[in-house]
Amino acid sequence: RFVSFFSVEGYADHYLRRDCITGSSGEVKMTWGLLHPVAMVAACLCFFPLSRILRRPLDVDRVINTLGLIFRNLFISISATTLQLFITEEMPNGRRMVRELPDIEFGEDRWLRI
Repeated sequence: RFVSFFSVEGYADHYLRRDCITGSSGEVKMTWGLLHPVAMVAACLCFFPLSRILRRPLDVDRVINTLGLIFRNLFISISATTLQLFITEEMPNGRRMVRELPDIEFGEDRWLRI
C-alpha cells in the first residue's frame, strides 16, 4: 500500500479522489488503467524543457534507454489491463464475474462494450 502511493494511480486516489469525480464503474477503471503508460510518457516529456531550464544536456543513450523502458511498460500495462477481463470467478448462482471488476459479468453486453 505504501509503495502504491508513489504511483500515478496511488497519487490520484489519495489527493484527487477520482472515484468521487468519475465514478467507479468498470469502464472508468479500465480507462484509468490504460492511462498509466500515457502518464509515463508525459513525465518523460517534461524532462526535456526541464533540462533546457537547468542547462544540463540530456545523455542520448539514457534517453533512448528510458524510452525503451517506457514502451516495455506500455506493452505490459496494456496487456495486463486487457487480459484482466478474461480472469473470472464463478459465483454461487453459476454466473461468471470478472475478478478485477466484480460488477461486470463475463460475456455480457457491458463486458463486450469494454
